[in-house]
Amino acid sequence: MKALLYLAIALAGLWLWRSLTNAAKPPVADKPSTQDEPTEMVQCRRCGVHLPAADAVNGKNGSYCSPTHLQQSET
Repeated sequence: MKALLYLAIALAGLWLWRSLTNAAKPPVADKPSTQDEPTEMVQCRRCGVHLPAADAVNGKNGSYCSPTHLQQSET
């Protein structure tokens, strides 16, 4: 019975110590997630590779993965 009482006191002390040390730490600001919005993907008309629309080279017939594929497809 004494062992149970000592265990309860030790656990209460541990809980109190952890709550006091966590309260002393400054709060960490939430970093904005870069993955909040899904990225629009397009497919290269020449080779079929998928890439973000922001990285694509746009031509009159569609999007391409590089200026080389744009030139090869639209000349």
